[in-house]
Amino acid sequence: MTPEQPLEPVYPFGAPGADLLLYAGEMTVGGSGGTGQVWLQMTGDVDFRWELESDEQRKLQLGPSRLMFVHPKLGHVNVPVHTSSTAGRGLVLSSSIGSASSLDKVVVHWLNVPKAYPADALETPDGTWADRWTASGGGWSCVFDARRDHAGVVSEAKGRPFHVVTHVGLLRRSAGQAFSPDEAVDGLYSWQVALSVALGRWVAPALAVGFADGKRVWELWSPWRCDVMRGSQAWSDFHRSDELRAFLALFLSAWNDPNRRDRVRHFAHHLIESNEHAMTLEARIMLAGAALEYLAWVKFVLDETRRSPDEQRKRSAAENLRELLEDAGIPVDVPADLTAIERIRVEKRRQDGPEAVTWVRNRLVHPKDASEPYQLEHLVLETWQLLMQYGELLLLHEVGYSGSYCPRFPSGRGVHDTVPVPWFRAAD
Repeated sequence: MTPEQPLEPVYPFGAPGADLLLYAGEMTVGGSGGTGQVWLQMTGDVDFRWELESDEQRKLQLGPSRLMFVHPKLGHVNVPVHTSSTAGRGLVLSSSIGSASSLDKVVVHWLNVPKAYPADALETPDGTWADRWTASGGGWSCVFDARRDHAGVVSEAKGRPFHVVTHVGLLRRSAGQAFSPDEAVDGLYSWQVALSVALGRWVAPALAVGFADGKRVWELWSPWRCDVMRGSQAWSDFHRSDELRAFLALFLSAWNDPNRRDRVRHFAHHLIESNEHAMTLEARIMLAGAALEYLAWVKFVLDETRRSPDEQRKRSAAENLRELLEDAGIPVDVPADLTAIERIRVEKRRQDGPEAVTWVRNRLVHPKDASEPYQLEHLVLETWQLLMQYGELLLLHEVGYSGSYCPRFPSGRGVHDTVPVPWFRAAD
């Protein structure tokens, strides 16, 4: 394949944690005029912020207001803001900039996304390298071009409260037709969730810039949930980009189905949050358990109507989880590497993995002895690991994925050591 030129970002690449300036010049906030600026904050929360220098700052009132200025490309801008300081600073609330009703492409500045391999070749007068990756799904096509200094900026950002634009993306309809700004926002959200659940942490399409007939006509200034760069345990391997591409197509197809969207969206949200390092293991266990209960209720009561709501409520969490796993062809035996859970299963006379992890979760919530779940080393950790693997495999089965995945145990397993999903092995 002939190398192509890399996409150009609308806003220049910056160093990790360096704010991205969006506008500087004359502006008015709440009737007070002066010079100011708007920028995207890249340290801590990914927020859009404003600052105004004016002789009339004393007139600024804390709370909601309006920010107005004339953008050099997009014309008159009038967006909601929140004034957090009478010194002239605050947040820009979620807003669409520009008056376009139709777009043909959106340039996306992606935050904190790793490279995917293998990738296609890019070329500039300075040389050729392989950093372009493309995927499609849900009626959308997306190109991801990694910045050439990706490895360096990721290394600098890792372990620090910094965000960094790692890729320039190009979002278009797969069939080439035009789309509305609202459709673009929904499309970006679907790609964010799909990539985030594959990574086990939130990434973000932080700055989206829409074009029509070659003209810049729209921008989305909206805060996105985004986790800082860090290693995260997840089912996907970005060094197997063909399988990642297959998952994205399946997930986005489910997202695009009105009968399946809420299920995959809520379940994926639960799983991403259950993998959040900032939360305690106990909190992650509760959230992962809630995700599995949610899926069982939606499948067995709302969709398949296997039983009535009253009948479902009489069943234990372990019974519901076991049924989900057995329907998907996922083994319910305790994995050999999880010795603490196996010991609990034997000592407490539990039937299998679903009953053992449910016992631990129940003892964390309603203990007879507050120290009991902690008396056995690694029990809480292993419970979280097994619940997460159950959840990730159930999501993959839900969307029809048949490739490989990275198991969460044993702890010394290589990050690129993958195995086929269990239902694929069973079918084979």
